[in-house]
Amino acid sequence: TLWWKKLLPELCQKIKCGGEKNQLYLSSLKETLSVVAVELELRDFVNVLPEDGTAAFFLPYLLYCSQKKSLT
Repeated sequence: TLWWKKLLPELCQKIKCGGEKNQLYLSSLKETLSVVAVELELRDFVNVLPEDGTAAFFLPYLLYCSQKKSLT
């Protein structure tokens, strides 16, 4: 989880800075969150989320991560 804990805040910071690559970083963040939601348990997933993130943005990934056990 250490790798995710470093990557997610970095992507969020790049998005906050804006610029011409903002859409690329946003797309990368969404894809990364999709992978992390599949790979990690809910407790670990919550621990790697950036502390200054917007809950509404992360909510769909949290929801999927919490429901994945019931889907299998």
